[in-house]
Amino acid sequence: MRKLTEIDVHLNLLGEATPLCRLSLSPDGKLAWRYSTEILDSGLEVSPLTAPLNRDTHVIDIRTRLGLQGLPGFIADALPDRWGMRVMEVALAEAGLLDPSVCDRLAWQSDRAIGALEFQPSSDYINEETSWSLRQLQSSARNVAAGNSEVLSQAYKHAAGSAGGAYPKFSLAINDDGALTSTDTLSEGYRPVIIKVPVESDLQNRVEISYARMAEHTGIAVPLCELLEDEERGWFVIDRFDRTATNYAYKLHQCTLAGLLDMDIAEQAISAEMALAACRHLTQEQSDVVELYRRILFNYLAHNCDDHGKNFSFLMDGAGHWRLSPWYDGAYCKVNGGHAMRLGRLRVPTSRNRYLELARHAGIRKTDAELILEEIMATLNDWPKYAEQFGVSELNISEINQVLQANCRSAQT
Repeated sequence: MRKLTEIDVHLNLLGEATPLCRLSLSPDGKLAWRYSTEILDSGLEVSPLTAPLNRDTHVIDIRTRLGLQGLPGFIADALPDRWGMRVMEVALAEAGLLDPSVCDRLAWQSDRAIGALEFQPSSDYINEETSWSLRQLQSSARNVAAGNSEVLSQAYKHAAGSAGGAYPKFSLAINDDGALTSTDTLSEGYRPVIIKVPVESDLQNRVEISYARMAEHTGIAVPLCELLEDEERGWFVIDRFDRTATNYAYKLHQCTLAGLLDMDIAEQAISAEMALAACRHLTQEQSDVVELYRRILFNYLAHNCDDHGKNFSFLMDGAGHWRLSPWYDGAYCKVNGGHAMRLGRLRVPTSRNRYLELARHAGIRKTDAELILEEIMATLNDWPKYAEQFGVSELNISEINQVLQANCRSAQT
């Protein structure tokens, strides 16, 4: 199979596909693109912070942007992270592409990427299976982890390779009985979800559902999520929010904070101040700014150190209006060096005064910020209750509780 050197990008928003741009690779490692006449005429700003609509031809040296695959940030969002990329690389190698171009990778995503961006031409794909079981997903994840991806079907590889994240997850559809199927054709009664698969331990899934319930209790907008359990394991399932509630076939344009800021999270840290300023500029909604502030504080106090710029997203509707997306990927996470999202220059923010100063920076009244802080701390005090409900072990409950209590004590001074 020959490498692709060109690929067309479309914005399929609410069932209407509009040409967005063409990406062209040159032999010397440059990628060129410019917005289409159709998207310019529509006035839809797909990346207003760093790539506003214009008629310029943009040329990128791929070697200077390896973390983003040489792509503009808002298009790089369509590619998966470590887990999905691993699956994709195996599938492309089987097709004879041992050194695939970024166009090959986007063609693999085709119309299955998170959000509303679609890519043509697409790689050949035959939907071999129409249904899955939890055990089959776990077996597939274990095969990938063991380097045995070649035993997986194309359908499995597409379900595993379309979502982001560093750990095993699948993009599928589920009904109220827990039956799973492909998202390619959504049958009646099915809704699109992301399923996180336990390879060895299911502790992270049990902690994440506990955190989801705590976040919801503090007033954070959390999608429908649940813990599916069999005899041995718990599986975290969360609804996708890049599809409309009235018609799951209709897509919304979704971009991460990192994508909108055109930043590579492996090399550049986003600060809380930057995040709140971007939210204000993008949404023009103070309610979204307050909601984002609440999430940032929740992450700091709940010790979710994996609070990087790809774990916050925004959604654009058919009229071009942007809003903060619902919460996702929030759980207890210890990382050497502290939080991915710094507060000022600090990776380990602790002081109440710093949290209140952040609120002032975001135009949030001190009394409102203090109330948010108290609500979060009160909820985190109930961590053992939430964790017990979802089967977290006593040892893990105790270890996490010690950290949460220390964070809350620091936030009181």
